[in-house]
Amino acid sequence: MAESPLLVESQPENPWSRKVYAFRNHLLQELRLGNRCIMLCSCWQGDGKSSLAANLAATLAQMAFRTVLVDGDLSKPTLTTLFGLESTPGLLDCLQGRPAKPIKLDQHNFYLLPQGQSAPGVRQAIRNDEVSRLFSELKAAYDSILVDTTALSLNSDALSLGTGVDGCYLIVRAGKFQGVPEGHFIEDLRDAKISVLGTLVNG
Repeated sequence: MAESPLLVESQPENPWSRKVYAFRNHLLQELRLGNRCIMLCSCWQGDGKSSLAANLAATLAQMAFRTVLVDGDLSKPTLTTLFGLESTPGLLDCLQGRPAKPIKLDQHNFYLLPQGQSAPGVRQAIRNDEVSRLFSELKAAYDSILVDTTALSLNSDALSLGTGVDGCYLIVRAGKFQGVPEGHFIEDLRDAKISVLGTLVNG
């Protein structure tokens, strides 16, 4: 059997894996509060957001939560590439009214909705009602949904996708926190009426 690309599965005793399990406690608290669709966003590229999202989703699946990970990083679909699903219909297909469904990744309760196939202008035409409809459908079928997104410093994709989530966590790479810029990005999220649940320091 091939080794899992997820550190929490291949090296669960690794210090970073232990931190991911600690982060999972935050998500479990949100699940108890009814916040089942959570977006993970970051200010900058390279903050490790996508890797953290994938490993967090795996830890929830290990607890028998039916968990779907959504690759909403439309600039750099790391998760779609990680699991080899580049040609598979996914998020962008759903938002364009084409059929697509999450792909089961392993024997647990872990699914991925890959980025999917784009069309000219589709990112600029993302509609709040379509995003809300999609995430409502996922919440009806799964226990927990984690949404990976593009870094806030690159474009407004996270603000568009965030209209359909229950809340978001801001991921900050240890040693890269600057203070003022992150504060501005948090204000952008709040102006878009996206509930900021907290900050997770990665690394």
